[in-house]
Amino acid sequence: MSESLETPFCCWVLVPPRVDAENVTATNGQTATVSCTAIGLPLPSITLRHPDGHVVANGTLMVSHLIPAVTGNMHRAEYTCEAINKAGINSTTAVMFVPYAPILESISPNQTHAIGRKLTLECIAQGYPQVQAYWQHNGTNITNADQQTNKTISRENLDQVTFTLEMDSFQAGFEGDYHCLVTNSQGSTSDISTVSAIYPPETPPRPSKLSISQNLIKLNWAHPKSVNDVINLYEVSYQIRGSTNWTVNTFSLGTNKAFQVVAVSLLSEWTYYKFRVRARNSAGWSDYSPPSVYYQTLPSVPPVPDKPFANSTAPTAISVVWELSAWEPRHGEISEFEVTYWESGTTAQKKIVVQSSSAFLENLKKGTEYTFSVKVSNGFYWSLQSDESQATTDITAPGQFLDISAVAKSHEKVFLRWGNLSDTGGSPLVRLKISYKAENTSQWVTLPSQPDVTASEFEVTQLQELTTYTFRVAAFNAVGKGHPTVRSQPVTTLDFQHPPDVISANTTKMTPSTVDITFSLSAQSFIVPIVHFEASIMKIGGSPFIQRLEYKPLENPDDEYSHTLMNLDHSTDYSVTLTARNEYGLSQSPAVLTFTTPDGTPPKPVKVRVDSLTFKDMTVFFEVADSPWPLEHVEFMVFNTENKALVKTGKVKYQPSITIDISHLQPGTSYKVELYTWTAYARSIENGQVLFSAKVPPTTRPTNGDCESCTSVEKSESDDNTVMIIIIVASAVGPMVVLILILLVAAKIRQRRRKEKALATTWAQTKGGDNGASPPPWNIPEPAKPVETTGYNQTDGRWGSHEQGLDLEGRAGQGGTMFGTD
Repeated sequence: MSESLETPFCCWVLVPPRVDAENVTATNGQTATVSCTAIGLPLPSITLRHPDGHVVANGTLMVSHLIPAVTGNMHRAEYTCEAINKAGINSTTAVMFVPYAPILESISPNQTHAIGRKLTLECIAQGYPQVQAYWQHNGTNITNADQQTNKTISRENLDQVTFTLEMDSFQAGFEGDYHCLVTNSQGSTSDISTVSAIYPPETPPRPSKLSISQNLIKLNWAHPKSVNDVINLYEVSYQIRGSTNWTVNTFSLGTNKAFQVVAVSLLSEWTYYKFRVRARNSAGWSDYSPPSVYYQTLPSVPPVPDKPFANSTAPTAISVVWELSAWEPRHGEISEFEVTYWESGTTAQKKIVVQSSSAFLENLKKGTEYTFSVKVSNGFYWSLQSDESQATTDITAPGQFLDISAVAKSHEKVFLRWGNLSDTGGSPLVRLKISYKAENTSQWVTLPSQPDVTASEFEVTQLQELTTYTFRVAAFNAVGKGHPTVRSQPVTTLDFQHPPDVISANTTKMTPSTVDITFSLSAQSFIVPIVHFEASIMKIGGSPFIQRLEYKPLENPDDEYSHTLMNLDHSTDYSVTLTARNEYGLSQSPAVLTFTTPDGTPPKPVKVRVDSLTFKDMTVFFEVADSPWPLEHVEFMVFNTENKALVKTGKVKYQPSITIDISHLQPGTSYKVELYTWTAYARSIENGQVLFSAKVPPTTRPTNGDCESCTSVEKSESDDNTVMIIIIVASAVGPMVVLILILLVAAKIRQRRRKEKALATTWAQTKGGDNGASPPPWNIPEPAKPVETTGYNQTDGRWGSHEQGLDLEGRAGQGGTMFGTD
């Protein structure tokens, strides 16, 4: 028999750790103990860590940590308890709570909110024990009955709580202050969030149009009011008249702060539209505005009319018709048509406006081709011109020559002249026909020889002498004979033997020695060639003399003859008899002219004055006015006013302003100068005059001192009542020069004395010599005084005396040339 041995054994089951920890509440100033336990197989090791991570206790089964007195603002601390064995690791948290009053960390900011939209307000708070919260609206607690959902809470940790107020639809009246009130056993706090309401914009006003085109209408309206928000969009919808559908367009806000302006495009031509608008902000859309009135877009440019059809309906009229096959409603309504027409081959166009699609054109030329084109208007635009068509007016017989005149040219000839043809009938003339009828007969005779079709005059020959005729002219074209002219006035051919007749005469231009005349003859005067003209010229009351005037045929028999009668006397009455001569004799009925030739007298000199005067010379200035007759020269005469003797005479060439120098005068003598103007015909009736007295020469030197440094002109007294000019030379020139000047002056004085003696002898002989006449005035000793020049002042028209200064030698005249002699 065998024995069996039984060997005992033990097996281990591994159990992962399980850790338990309890939270602890601590009060300020007190200690607290944090502990944790753990079980498992094998027995786990336990580690307790501070919130900052360092180990504060370790062991098995249970560990604890004594926390010193809690102070400051510590509200909580989280300790980690960790257990580990061969089966695994596990941990948990032990929280130390410190009770504190609620702290409201945040609340939703103040805001504006659109009506009808969801509103959410949040309030975040913390505290221990856990805080409680509720909402108030404008001081009144909010309940669900107020359609505002309260207290939707979310926890982030044990002592921080988020309180949410939600309103699915924010309505009018919900705006205002929202209070979040938070409380626990340690205290309470609150904060406010203010919510303002945003309402949709007010209803916009009715839109109105600014402008209209074919496919666009520009509208405007005032911006509606939008509270607490801005308008961000407009909707413009339009409806076509007769439709119930609205087409929508949206437009962003414009830059104009007062008005919104939009252009609605892609519209159809010539269509009625009405519009409405609404505005949007963040709260939503406003109501639609009242619809506008209907506005009609402009029509399209009209289509080109069909090619017109033209047809002549009368010799001067054409009818034109056309159609508008391409016209559509979008082209609008037909306003008018314009028909343009012109003679084919020319550029001068005419236009006519009609209301229908046909036109009747009148007053056209006969037998003429015209071209036509049409365009149409819808009141806004004109179409292009249609294709061109042509038509030709009918032709007729010619019309009537407007008038006809007949003049007898001789015993067998009559000259005819007629006016324009009223109408060619639209066809070129092929011939003319002149016919005549003698008085007391009824038969019209056609001339064997006819004028060219372009003629407007003709000479009819081989007529009977002293016979009265009536004439008429007719034109022919391809159609036939036109209406003859009205009959001419009866005209009688002339007597074969007839001298010429001067029927009128006139003067056209006269000078003192010539007269231009014109005269005309009767038509009968040219039957027999004229030999010459005669003019019998006779002074009234005198004897006639004959001038034979040359005859030259005139190019135009209706013109007048002209001639100039020469060598006539001025200021004379004449009678002139004008006659013409042919082989049958002199005119039996002459023309008589009477006329008076002009006198040809020029105007007298004016503005006569003495410009300078010495004791032997003088200068006279004067002017001559314009004359109708050519001026040749001016005659001057110098008279001694005492004995009336003519002492000088001469001529000066004509100029508008003249200066005459007169020399070799007698000192102390009074003179008169007479001035006459001359033409080729006569001397001026009146003369220009000036009176003056020649100066008296000086005999003594001045006694009023001298001048050290200048040369001057001074007056001095003398025995013979004269004035002398003394030249005073500055003493600085030296004694020798002074001596020479004294000798020259003395010689001059002696020379003048000798001349005065000779003049005195001549004066004595002319004034009476030994009969007791007074000596010449320059030998009469009197106190010297300024000499006066007496003359006629042309400016003021009176005689007067003018005090004159003296020049030693007199002044030379300027202008004019003197032809007279002393």
